[in-house]
Amino acid sequence: MKNNIKLIDYRLFIITLFFIILVKNGYTDTNLEAVSIKIALDEHHYITLDFERETYKERYLKNTVVNLVNDYFDVSSISNEYYSEKMSLKKKGDLQFRVYEYTSVFNDRFNHVIWTYKDNRIFKHEVYDLSNKLLYSYTVNLLKTDKLIKKPTKDCIGCYFYKGFKLVYNGKNPEGENQLFFSDGLNSFSVFWKKGVKEVQTIRKIVLGNYMFRSYYRGYIFTVVGTIPYFEMENVVKYLIKKEVIK
Repeated sequence: MKNNIKLIDYRLFIITLFFIILVKNGYTDTNLEAVSIKIALDEHHYITLDFERETYKERYLKNTVVNLVNDYFDVSSISNEYYSEKMSLKKKGDLQFRVYEYTSVFNDRFNHVIWTYKDNRIFKHEVYDLSNKLLYSYTVNLLKTDKLIKKPTKDCIGCYFYKGFKLVYNGKNPEGENQLFFSDGLNSFSVFWKKGVKEVQTIRKIVLGNYMFRSYYRGYIFTVVGTIPYFEMENVVKYLIKKEVIK
């Protein structure tokens, strides 16, 4: 555990920038005391957190991972233009679940498996990249989640602004970088940019369950963090420049 924490300490600020937007936009707090979550720290390492048996080091991560976890799944919000859906019924003990499998139609976003029960409350959620690598998964302890919490609904700033992704937030992060946050109901990503005096080395890596892409392009340093592939991160940066969203 100690070695795994060291792996992420120097990267944690990047992913915190991504998650802070979810908090600003009113996502509900999930009872993390009832959740177990597995996250890819990077391309080779995972960490598993059980929030019924927290340690001090795990609490250090709590504010970061809380926004990975959702209580409720809105099936109607998923577009069949971008996802193929397969639904099946499965039983665990005395409980029956609907299991939704979502596969990207154009291979431009990641795949999800979501187990739901009772009013589309989420029991288990898994996120896989296009090579079928698990990025993160969480399981909710049914015995401790007797209260259903739904996310508040808000009108998006620019619905379907980019290939089915809604523009949820447009502003600046605490570091002063310009920031956009997009979501399509399953996958999401943030784009950060600032003027760059010199080119930076292009970086592609997995950070705490998300892809992270950093590059220099047309006088700007861009960082994109989320659950879309690297080539799509490059595409969205070029699209935003072409549409003069970034200028």
